[in-house]
Amino acid sequence: MKSTLRLLFLLLILGVAAFFFIRSLNSRCGIECEPEVVAVMNHKPVVRPVVKPVLLFLSLDTATAKVGSDFVVSAMIDPGSEKITVAELRLAYDPTKLRFVSATTEGTPLSVMLSTTTVDAKKGTVSLSAGVPLTKPATPIVQKSIVASFIFKALATASSTSITIATSSALYALGKDENVTATMMGLIINLTPAK
Repeated sequence: MKSTLRLLFLLLILGVAAFFFIRSLNSRCGIECEPEVVAVMNHKPVVRPVVKPVLLFLSLDTATAKVGSDFVVSAMIDPGSEKITVAELRLAYDPTKLRFVSATTEGTPLSVMLSTTTVDAKKGTVSLSAGVPLTKPATPIVQKSIVASFIFKALATASSTSITIATSSALYALGKDENVTATMMGLIINLTPAK
């Protein structure tokens, strides 16, 4: 009887140690790990899928803009493990170096404008909200996609300027009410004199 209790106690300790060992390995490798395997008492492993983060970022065909010329900045989404249906985009820029010209979501997966484009030329901000078309079933974004195009004009020669994504920007996924964005990345543009 005592030897059976000792054996059960030893198995329990080994099971707990194995659980914490697996947990520490998973916490060291971050979100890019293979699926996490969790040991349970009935010795059947439970596999949890890896959750990939949602990225919202800006992209530019060229890193240089000539003063007096227009250039296009694309807002892009990498949905990670989510199914994105709505984007609330708010950009900030230096109004002494750039002027906002226009924005559109036409031809993108978020082709339905949910609000008019709002611009504050003095503060250097522009915002818009857009969503996927209302179809049944909905067609969410499940792969990296351009979701909006913003046209700016370069006003002044400077070594560089930036366009940032405001932290109040948000991405919403199918069936979720909270912002699912994990990372937001703006961009830097080099401004050169007109020739």
